[in-house]
Amino acid sequence: MATQTDDKNLYERDFYLWIQETANLLKTRQLDQLDYENLIDEVESLGRLERSNLRDSLNTLFRNLLKWKYLPSQEDETNESSANALKASFELQEILEVSPSLNAYFDEILEETYQTARKFMMIEMSSNVFPVSLPFKKEEILNDDYYFPEED
Repeated sequence: MATQTDDKNLYERDFYLWIQETANLLKTRQLDQLDYENLIDEVESLGRLERSNLRDSLNTLFRNLLKWKYLPSQEDETNESSANALKASFELQEILEVSPSLNAYFDEILEETYQTARKFMMIEMSSNVFPVSLPFKKEEILNDDYYFPEED
């Protein structure tokens, strides 16, 4: 029978095996055998990863929206930017559907993430045409219909 000290060493020696062992201990309700310290750290890191994924998807979405909406380009490039923005929007929708409690974090980082994306796009595209204030509403960027140009 493994001890908590052995589990801590296993965590450092073979992370994947530690995960398998920890899952087995949880399934069999052998809670006294768990490596609680590392388990808590890993669960908390999952939360940080979800927040990071949300921020990354939002940044990708803003970069593509800025390119699509504010840079005159060829139709193929415009369509690619629109499609990439739509993909990022779908990723955001999925993250928020799986973890609705991240909606408050989404609202909290909206402006800051836009400003970061804007700065990157100014450098990447050598252009200063992007609005200083956030030009997109949350409802727009999470709406699939927003990414299809209006029919003439």
